[in-house]
This record gives sequence, C-alpha cells and structure tokens, in this order.
Amino acid sequence: MLKISVTQLEQFSKLERGATSFDGSPLLTDEKLIEILTAPRLVNHYMLFGSALHSALENGVECVQAKEDNIIVQTSGDYLKSARDYLKTLNTGIPLLREYKMRKVYCVYNDVMQVTGKCDAYYYDYLIEYKTTGRYNIENYHTGMQHVFYMDIFDCNACRYIVFEHNVKSKENEHTFEYKTGHVIDTYRQAKYDKQRINSLLEYAYDFIYYYKLTEHFTH
Repeated sequence: MLKISVTQLEQFSKLERGATSFDGSPLLTDEKLIEILTAPRLVNHYMLFGSALHSALENGVECVQAKEDNIIVQTSGDYLKSARDYLKTLNTGIPLLREYKMRKVYCVYNDVMQVTGKCDAYYYDYLIEYKTTGRYNIENYHTGMQHVFYMDIFDCNACRYIVFEHNVKSKENEHTFEYKTGHVIDTYRQAKYDKQRINSLLEYAYDFIYYYKLTEHFTH
C-alpha cells in the first residue's frame, strides 16, 4: 500500500494543472517534483518562517526567531500583534483540536493509497489552515487540492484559509518578515465534484510514482 501526505499531493496537483510562477515559468517539472519527493528534507526561509509562525500563534510567544541549516528568520516590529489582532476580528473562537491528524484509505485502480492530513485547527464542522505568502493570489488556493482532501478526510463541510501576507528583507542568510495584511478564503465541500478531483489526482500521483519507480519513498 502506498502512503502519501496531503502536502505531497498538493505538489502533484501543481504539476498536473501546470501551475506557473509569477513570471509565467512552470512552477514544477517532473524532475523538480522527483527531487522534492525523494531528497532529504529541504528547508528554505519561507518554509522555516511558516513553521515558526504557526508555533508562535499557537503558543502565545511574542516574537518569531528560528534557525536551521544556517538560515535565520525573524519578525520585525508588530508582526505577531498584527496577525493576532487580525485573527480577533474573525472571531473564530477556540478550536476543538489543534494540529489534528487523520488518515483515510482510497481505492486507486485495483490498489489502495493511504492519505494523511494534519489541519491547523479543527472545529465541529469546519477546518482552519494558516498560510503565509509574499505574493497573494486567491486562485492558488481555490485551484489547489489541500482543502478538498482535508474536507474529505476530516469529514467537514468547510475549510477556511487564513493567509498572512508579508514583505521580506533579506541579507545573506538572515531574513526579516514584515506584516502586510491578512486574507480569508472560505472553501466549501462539493461532494460529487470533489470526488472526481480526488480520484483524478490520486490516479495521476499513482501513475507518476510507478512510472518513475519511486515506490520505496511511499511505503514507509
């Protein structure tokens, strides 16, 4: 049985739909996706900051500062205060669970795949995912598959993205993030349409994994 995460499936989704960068170049190629899927954990300052900000928001610390692989990230000024003030305006309340993880097994062709997802906040009938970005584009969230799989795996009818947009000032390996604004994107379950999208992407990922002989990376 192949085992795959929603995060990995989102990468497959970007390749399948031909997602592009802001300059119009392909966001992923087959070769780049293989590197992402098979290489040891890749860390850049955006990923490191996203993880550090999630932890800071959940644990009530006053500033973000993290270091890994000689990469340093930090916030400037009132980033966390601005982010928390924005969350207060949304009045989301206290979630039932945080960092909630679940799995679901799907039939793919004559085989099965186990898909694992972990949401940031779980309420009674909807989920919340925190995101960070330097360039906000609402279409990236609607065309993505993360919320589609999450609503199916967690059996919820809605998924809300809360996106913190920022500016970044970089000097060598040190990166300072400045709060710009917040965005909310609400997505809703569409059972029949979502099922088609899920099946299509699972088959695409399954074919890709076997075509490039990557099964050893998806069986642990």
